[in-house]
Amino acid sequence: MTPEQQLTSLESSKKLKELGVKQESLYYWLKSWLKSEGEKEYRLFQPSLPKGRENLLGAGYDMHSAFTVAELGELLPAHQLEIRKGHKGWEVKWFKTDALCPECDGSGIVGKRVQRGCSKCKGKGNLENQSNKGMISHQVFEPTEAEAKAKMIIYLLEKKLIEL
Repeated sequence: MTPEQQLTSLESSKKLKELGVKQESLYYWLKSWLKSEGEKEYRLFQPSLPKGRENLLGAGYDMHSAFTVAELGELLPAHQLEIRKGHKGWEVKWFKTDALCPECDGSGIVGKRVQRGCSKCKGKGNLENQSNKGMISHQVFEPTEAEAKAKMIIYLLEKKLIEL
């Protein structure tokens, strides 16, 4: 698997930066200043020194975080999401929280040491019967997990459903 398949695309990276997502990641899209013919305008770059990113930003380089799947996962509220690989690629579902059961906070499970199904929602996680996490509010399908998560974060930020 290539790094491009595990990281956000340049377009998604630019949009995330525009929406105010903090630009700290293992990889960056760095604008090439020694571009030869046929070469891409932006390249993936991984700073090797602890201050490498700050040095490049201080020098005025055009950089955008190329977020990893794990970094994107830290930005998403896990209790409201379902992420899985399907026949169409990667699918990310966002669930409305207003239908979540207050007793189990939408997990369908209560108890710390001995877990059991919640009696208030009968283990469904909500007080309605749409799904075990609530009503599906938005779905994203993308070929890579990183792009699916990035598109969901973009949607949530644009709709002001999360703040980062």
